[in-house]
Amino acid sequence: MTEDKGLIYILTNPSFPNYQKIGKTTDLKGRLRSLNDKSCLPFSFRVYATYQIDSNLSVVEAEIFKIIDSVDDTLRAREESERGNLRQREFFAIDKEKAFSVLQSIAKLRGDTHKLKLITPTQKEVEEEVIAEEIEDAVKYVHKDFDEKYAGVDRNIQELYDKIRDYILSLSNDVSVNKTKIYEAFRKTQHFVCAKLRLSKIILSVKLDVNSVKYEPGFSRDTSNIGHWGMGNVEVTIKNEADFEKAKTLIERAYKEN
Repeated sequence: MTEDKGLIYILTNPSFPNYQKIGKTTDLKGRLRSLNDKSCLPFSFRVYATYQIDSNLSVVEAEIFKIIDSVDDTLRAREESERGNLRQREFFAIDKEKAFSVLQSIAKLRGDTHKLKLITPTQKEVEEEVIAEEIEDAVKYVHKDFDEKYAGVDRNIQELYDKIRDYILSLSNDVSVNKTKIYEAFRKTQHFVCAKLRLSKIILSVKLDVNSVKYEPGFSRDTSNIGHWGMGNVEVTIKNEADFEKAKTLIERAYKEN
């Protein structure tokens, strides 16, 4: 009798960011290859997290699905076949962080949290996610100005942006803000930071020498050779207070250097 072992995976795809694919496999590279061989999607699947299972792989997968269904059985994608049978898919309308928390709960019960692994995205994957978000943002907010976008984002993002805005304006009495339809631009003698809102994060375009910045995947990147909005060539993504604290150094530098 062979052991039922392999990986539980969480896959994401910028083509449909609100859904995560959760399943099991004994060959992750082969699974990705089979999914990404199809040319009907603009972006490829990528691995967000894995959980190594040394026995009862199918049971663990079933328990994960059961936990999610018990919270909300509408989260799982389902479709009716031509014969009228209901087919359950491995796609769930759940945040990737929440999906990972389910794996963490199972791993704690099994006593093997060390077998959980979050995968750091490649620079290409980060850039693809940004492009997908820009497209979604453009479609959703094409006729909305900055104030309307502010009213539509999460409340915690509104509060975080208020803090960022107040912080930038507090740098000096000579800092002013210019609001466009897409973003707010902060200037001294010239613009040094532009801010754009997303549903769950804030994007800053900071005017700095791109070669003077140490980049951190998912937080900062060089956009000098990428089409982008605003005047700066260093893009900073702020999702929480910790990101804001890290961003302060870059904001202060941009203020002093422009």
